[in-house]
Amino acid sequence: MKVVFALRADAFTKPGGDSKKVERYRTGLNLLGWESEVVTSARELLATPSDIVHLMNLDTPRENMHYASIAERSGRPFVISTIRHPFDGMLSMYEFGHDRFYRQLGRLGIEAETGIGFREQVKLLKQKNVPAALIRGTYRSLQRQLVKKASIVFPMATGEANAIRSDLDAGTKQKIIRNGFSFSPTAGSDSRPVTDFDLVSVGRIEPRKNSLMLAQAAAGTGLRTAFVGSLNTNHKAYADNFLQQIAEHENLEYLGSKDHNEIMGILQRCDVYINPAWFEVVSQADVEAACMGLRIVSTRHSYLEDALGTEVQRFDPIGLLGSGASDRLLELFDVATKVSGAANRDWGECSVELDAAYREVLRVA
Repeated sequence: MKVVFALRADAFTKPGGDSKKVERYRTGLNLLGWESEVVTSARELLATPSDIVHLMNLDTPRENMHYASIAERSGRPFVISTIRHPFDGMLSMYEFGHDRFYRQLGRLGIEAETGIGFREQVKLLKQKNVPAALIRGTYRSLQRQLVKKASIVFPMATGEANAIRSDLDAGTKQKIIRNGFSFSPTAGSDSRPVTDFDLVSVGRIEPRKNSLMLAQAAAGTGLRTAFVGSLNTNHKAYADNFLQQIAEHENLEYLGSKDHNEIMGILQRCDVYINPAWFEVVSQADVEAACMGLRIVSTRHSYLEDALGTEVQRFDPIGLLGSGASDRLLELFDVATKVSGAANRDWGECSVELDAAYREVLRVA
């Protein structure tokens, strides 16, 4: 049997959590006897036969609606790994974040849901994917249609599943498939050397990750703060402002993009891990930092509970705005907490769960 994964058009040139997840899924599915391919365009999906189509990410609803229509026309059932971010966090970023595109739309009086959907349309038009860009409907109404049409959807966490059920109310069967993690859960604080950094943030340098706001807040604290992650070249002005902030303050250091092993080494030299993002689903970096024995503080706009329980200190990124941001960050540093029981998870378990779900869909179909 064969599954084809239909990813966003730039999945190979700008790999992210979705494309890495698919790589790991494919490795496990291959061991279970599945063939698989990855496509990044409607033309490729049309030309690639399969028994089932696996879509990724409800937050790109127009691109996925186009894929879904092709799957339906070819008589193939489709499933979705939803990777749906908390919508309240998306609204907060639209109103308060440093995203230039959203700020321009806000000044024109365009409300958040329209603006969020318009961003995807602009991206699709730049990629010359006109059929997908012209699909009509609001952002969440298209998400609702996708969920309703899917044979089954795969949230990553209970909180995400509940939000999909309450926000989209489509009644489609759900199967929660949590991510695996690839750092050793046994590397605790006792094995870590004296810290080089008080605070570390891991993730791309971009408006969604709120890197600049964290750098501005940390500059006034004296905390030795490290940033790990690639610069998002789609937001050059933002990245330039971030680098300028780093250059102007001795307590801030940008370590650049690192591979997994290098990140593990950096985390061993840090005290507190912070995730200031406007929104996440389940941050892989959050889970892995907890497994490395760091104290953790993370955005309230995510669904961490399945992986890390309720012990993690959560905060609203809006608190890093304004004149009191440095004081607020110092408070967060003080209350950051070690997590006693990060949930172990092997990526092979994900593929076993997918195999069972695919087979059930194909039996019904």
